Amino acid sequence: MLAGLLFATHDADDRPGQLTATLPFGGTTLVEYQARLVAAVGASQLVVVVGRLTPELIGALGRIAKRGITVDSVRSAEEAAAKLHPLARVLMLADGLVTTQEIVDGVAAQADDALLVVEAAHASPRYERLGGGTAWAGIARIDARRIAEVAALPRDYDLQSTTLRLADQARAAHLVLPTVAAST
Repeated sequence: MLAGLLFATHDADDRPGQLTATLPFGGTTLVEYQARLVAAVGASQLVVVVGRLTPELIGALGRIAKRGITVDSVRSAEEAAAKLHPLARVLMLADGLVTTQEIVDGVAAQADDALLVVEAAHASPRYERLGGGTAWAGIARIDARRIAEVAALPRDYDLQSTTLRLADQARAAHLVLPTVAAST
């Protein structure tokens, strides 16, 4: 079983009070676009980590659910772990990530934990740095147990960042995004 893990926690830089996930993108919202990407690779469940439920986000989640994918909004790692099947493969996309179906397909096809990365020297300062001169490029394929591991940690740990760190420490494969794609 494949599940999607999306994030709607950060405000847009240029629109105070509006979540990045609810910004318009391609005639819909960014979170709806991300949901389509993960649904296209076979995700039957979508867990969306929210900081707050705005009217725009509630509307977007409702529209996603109408497309036949189970949608759960959660506020913590414990809630996310409870919603995910323990044997699920999870495709995690960063809050605000814009990418292509081809990239998502490649990461989703991985059999084990995998992180899409770029060379840190070519990464924006906003990219989360990993070891070995790499930075996370916003997509991870992880096992659901990583979310359960985060749930066992103190509640104030950031779910996205901590999940990424745990996967990296577990020796997740690093899939290098071509430099040309990373700079666009």
